[in-house]
Amino acid sequence: MKLGNSIIILAVAAFSAVSCNLFNNLGLGVNVPVDKKTETSAPKFLGIEDDSNIAPDAKGDLKINAVAQKEIVSQPISVPVQSDTKIGDLIIKATKPEIAKNADIEPAALILEFENPSPEPVTFKGTVVSGGEEAVITVVVPAGKKPHIVVVGADIKKDEYPAGTEVVQPEKKLEKVLAEPIQQDVKIGFELIPGTKTIAPAAASYTFKVDGSLAIPFSFPAGTKIYITRSFRDLGLNLSDYDIKADKFDIIGSITSTIPFDIACTGQDVNGVTAKTENPVKAGSTRNPVTSDVVIKVAGANAEKSIDEVQAVFELTATQGARLNKGQSLKINYDSIKVNI
Repeated sequence: MKLGNSIIILAVAAFSAVSCNLFNNLGLGVNVPVDKKTETSAPKFLGIEDDSNIAPDAKGDLKINAVAQKEIVSQPISVPVQSDTKIGDLIIKATKPEIAKNADIEPAALILEFENPSPEPVTFKGTVVSGGEEAVITVVVPAGKKPHIVVVGADIKKDEYPAGTEVVQPEKKLEKVLAEPIQQDVKIGFELIPGTKTIAPAAASYTFKVDGSLAIPFSFPAGTKIYITRSFRDLGLNLSDYDIKADKFDIIGSITSTIPFDIACTGQDVNGVTAKTENPVKAGSTRNPVTSDVVIKVAGANAEKSIDEVQAVFELTATQGARLNKGQSLKINYDSIKVNI
């Protein structure tokens, strides 16, 4: 009997070894069901969700956001204004964020916010200076307006801004001034100028405020590359939930993208771990979501102290004129994990 048991045990062990080798040779493994759905927005995926240098416009398009270093707060000034009175300068310095370092920068919109607490309309004159160019804008701020929003720029559509926003179409020269706000600081010197009243009422003094910012559009030429590193936990998959002990495994699923970039895992080493896709996730748009089947092949997982810390380097390749929008996202359907044995 002992001999028979030994033979059976040896036979089972031999069959197991042959089976494992056969599975490996055939590229087979053990499938661990996941069946998990998650979604990540484009700003979160790209790591710019909390970047104060980027903000969405009314349509959700992400733009470089540059705010004045300090708002203008005037000394008390008598109204009606009897002569030109300088109240201060706004200095706006734009910084190109890392995500836009290879992007095409487009002419900015200058967004101004005025406070006129007086009971009379007040005329503000601003001299915009940038890169040696100069232009003048004139804005009449109604009485008691806190705030009065004015948008200055070429091809500004009023319906893209809140009700009550005043849109000023600039002269061509001002458009040129705002064409390269990344390379040059923008300085706007403001003064109050007399209105048109012929009979001045009794004067009273008021404090006026002006603040401002630049909203700078950017887009990506076709083929522009962006590289980001994310853990699978960042993308909604907690690998530790599935008790995976293997050094190699494949994450199988599909991704529906409205992001205008092809997205692939590069296979670049991160802490001894590589993750690679054979085919990229195809670019989509909010109007035309595109779904791609995806297999992410992970190797070296045991090099990480915790499997939840496994990270991948993603390569994003832009379609022509790609723009980022806060409404873009990746909807990820994790189907299963194939553990290579």
